[in-house]
Amino acid sequence: MRFKISIMTVLTLGLAMATVMAADVTGTWVAESEGQGPFTPSLELNLKADGNNLTGTVAFTTGEPVPISEGKIDGDNISILVGDTERKINIKGKVNGDEMELTINFGGAKPKRGGGSGEGERPPMVAKRVK
Repeated sequence: MRFKISIMTVLTLGLAMATVMAADVTGTWVAESEGQGPFTPSLELNLKADGNNLTGTVAFTTGEPVPISEGKIDGDNISILVGDTERKINIKGKVNGDEMELTINFGGAKPKRGGGSGEGERPPMVAKRVK
């Protein structure tokens, strides 16, 4: 019986440590990249961490905020899925304090402005915590 209690204690402490080790990403993050002409593509993430789960919204440039469909934190790495099976956007990032480097893949999402398909991975962006 003591052995079972010891195992349960170790497992509980291990889960607690995993939650503590996850990066603190709760807050508002903004990233801007260089655009062509007067257009500067931007991204705003409003994130809330709950253990290893991530919820919140993502807004691109002047678009309306879109809820995060699926979000996860694994140490200092985040992954976010926005959209559905037809129009999905995958965002991956590595957190370093109040900055995170993001890669965004528009897998089938069509842009609201301009031409092109909007598909594919974009160059990395650096987001900074503003709140």
